Amino acid sequence: MIVFITSYYNHHQAALAKCLDIQTMHSFTFIETEPMAAERKNMGWSNADAPAYVRKAYTSEQDRAECQKLINDADVVIWGSCPFGMIQPRLKAGKLTFCYSERLFKKGFGAIAFGGRAVKYWLKHWRYQKNHYLLCASAYAASDYAKIGLFRNRAFKWGYFPECGRKKSLDEIIAQKQPASILWAGRMIDWKHPETALEIAKQLKQEGIPFEMNIIGDGACFANIQSSYREFGLDKQVHLLGAKSPEQVREYMEMSDVYLFTSDFNEGWGAVVNEAMSSACAVVASDAAESVRYLIKNQENGLVYHNGLTEELYQHVVSLLKERSKCHLYGRCAFETMSDEWSADTAAARFIALSQSMLNRKELSYSNGPCSQET
Repeated sequence: MIVFITSYYNHHQAALAKCLDIQTMHSFTFIETEPMAAERKNMGWSNADAPAYVRKAYTSEQDRAECQKLINDADVVIWGSCPFGMIQPRLKAGKLTFCYSERLFKKGFGAIAFGGRAVKYWLKHWRYQKNHYLLCASAYAASDYAKIGLFRNRAFKWGYFPECGRKKSLDEIIAQKQPASILWAGRMIDWKHPETALEIAKQLKQEGIPFEMNIIGDGACFANIQSSYREFGLDKQVHLLGAKSPEQVREYMEMSDVYLFTSDFNEGWGAVVNEAMSSACAVVASDAAESVRYLIKNQENGLVYHNGLTEELYQHVVSLLKERSKCHLYGRCAFETMSDEWSADTAAARFIALSQSMLNRKELSYSNGPCSQET
């Protein structure tokens, strides 16, 4: 029996949960610890149609008690965002448990961090190291935890595994892509840097390079983006589309040659990178995002630029617009990366095999991808 406990069920977790349920012959439970925030629901993240294996621990005392028993009795538990008191009895008992975490210190590891969050996490985890492992939803997670003496040699590559499968084949997706098409999608907040997409558009227009850019999203920065859009005179090349459902975003990805991912170190995993790669986009991504170092091999299945270096990002975009065959090569390789190695199906199969090997005190290792050991 596998239990996955975190804040709430959503489309970023749905594919993995479904695969775990099928591959364990329905011996799987997903436990929600809190209701979904209104902001997420407004973005189309509704979980009203959640499957039967999803349980809510917050609706009543009886539900909480039943969920607590499932956590205590399961063969394996993955825990993400949940009250520590719910997982503590299991950790005290030394039962096989995986902490599912992004990085700890997005703003760097200094005196302030050590005085606050570092101490908090160290006090929480250091007593419970037996059969307790880390699933890294970030290429920086293992090193952050190691800095405070936790999960050393007990960390595995992991991430988010949004639905990758679509009804269209790779060739069909490539065939429908629009020439010189660029997409940016996300919440319009400062650390996602939607303004960078406009800066790229402005430079392309000034250089006379043909392109069309769609920008999807809403948020605190939207008014500023709208103002800059008008100031730069980009009404013919750039389309501000507002918020769209996850399904609509995927449709735009499948029609786009290039996807821009401009977040800084405040970004979590960045599941849109998975989705854009699964849509055969040539992704140009900041190296600050936690998914990029796991998913993108620079100049093989995408392009990576150093966070904040807009000129480097611009040169990558220009190279793709001027050589569309490179766009499609990266897009095909990205699609294959997500289908073959970083799919929910692969992650579920590897996690089950790894858990079984640990329960049976046997060794199992993967050279790369989900469940490969972090160093």
